[in-house]
Amino acid sequence: ETLSEGTYFNYRAFAAMSAPEVVAFETAIGESETITLADGSKAQLDTASRIEVRYTNGRRGVEILAGQAFFDVEKEPARPFVVLAANAAITVTGTSFGVLSEGARTSVH
Repeated sequence: ETLSEGTYFNYRAFAAMSAPEVVAFETAIGESETITLADGSKAQLDTASRIEVRYTNGRRGVEILAGQAFFDVEKEPARPFVVLAANAAITVTGTSFGVLSEGARTSVH
């Protein structure tokens, strides 16, 4: 569709409306925490860890920015749970697993 002369489209406002909300969680050195996410999944953060959570209608996303997290993921086949870390993307629809992100290295257990 073509916009007529004088029509103003505010792309930033549109992008902000359609962008998923980002929620961050962090633990200090010597601290651990278990978080219940919006879909009922649980994320257990190890010491000195940080994650960002972005859920949309089609995807449940978590990015590990530092440290280690263990996930107990609620089954939801139509909306995969995707964990991004350094050089890896782990996609599941419901299971339990841990991810350690150390610089450019990622391990899944």
